[in-house]
Amino acid sequence: SHPTACTDELRIELRPHGEQRLRVGQTLQPSVRTCTCGGRRCDLAEAIEWAARDTNVVAVDRVRGLIRARAPGTTDV
Repeated sequence: SHPTACTDELRIELRPHGEQRLRVGQTLQPSVRTCTCGGRRCDLAEAIEWAARDTNVVAVDRVRGLIRARAPGTTDV
């Protein structure tokens, strides 16, 4: 049998959603769930690499996504 091509768009669910506030030293463990093929293929999260726009404000574990506030400021993850 041949694999069936999937043309459905990738859906990404990020939790928590929206802006989050952390005090210096606090951590946040976000999670992501990805689905494609109309929901038939889910949890493709191993393809996600986490990063912060400003690493002076937060440190981010690229694989697990754990965020640690390092300094006052704002940034995108």
